Amino acid sequence: MAESFLDSLTERYNTLTRSEKKLAGHIFANATKVQYLSINSLAEDSGVSQATITRFCRKMGLSGYHNLKIALAKSDRAAHSGTTGPESGLPSEEEDDLSAVCRRLCDSYQSSLRETMEQLQPDSFRRAVTLLSGAKHVYCFGQGAGMVMALETAALFSMVSQSFVHISDSHLQMVHTALATPEDVILFFSYSGSTKEVQEILNLAKERGVPILLVSERLGHENVETTLQTYGHLYPTQTTEALERMDSMMTGDLGGPRKAQGNGAAPEGEEDPEEAGDLP
Repeated sequence: MAESFLDSLTERYNTLTRSEKKLAGHIFANATKVQYLSINSLAEDSGVSQATITRFCRKMGLSGYHNLKIALAKSDRAAHSGTTGPESGLPSEEEDDLSAVCRRLCDSYQSSLRETMEQLQPDSFRRAVTLLSGAKHVYCFGQGAGMVMALETAALFSMVSQSFVHISDSHLQMVHTALATPEDVILFFSYSGSTKEVQEILNLAKERGVPILLVSERLGHENVETTLQTYGHLYPTQTTEALERMDSMMTGDLGGPRKAQGNGAAPEGEEDPEEAGDLP
């Protein structure tokens, strides 16, 4: 067995398909960054589908994408220290991986906090605080993982204010948005900020003049051109449309919701078009 995941990947590189080689090349060039990416972000950054990433993990003997990130973390730490085991802070083959997982989880949270601080815009932050502190009701919305963040936000702020309300059901979110007034605020958590559900709710909120605070990985600026120039290189697919939609939501030029885009993974039982005819 190879000393590290990257060594193993090097040995098996010629057995990979064309798309898998494309993914492998991206991982070689960004091994540290990949450890902190979601599977969707890695798919966008590398230009392959999520289905390709899943097949790649299995071909490399990993049970899933989470194990890929752990394997990369081990390789990264071993490369810096030149050792494995207790001295390097990595578990040996005989040791339990739990301590390594805990360390990586801690590092991940610290990295997220640093990135948030680097991207924080003080003026926008102050405006958000003003809106939240003066609102009659703050409706905390989210879908998927964003719903968990919305629930936690409402729970934390409920200790200092009774105005924060969490709504989990998407239909009830639409109902509360339809009943909201300009004295209320909608605080929406969404990874991309461009899903059909987000657009429909924010469309309705804008029509009713309800202030919107959208917490998303894709940050916005005063105009979409600035946003695209600053962050466009991070999202090679779906970026322009998503950022334009976010910009138009805030500037009042929003049309009807567009057809929601898929997550890039081929439906079960169907061949991934990206892999059709793909040979090693």
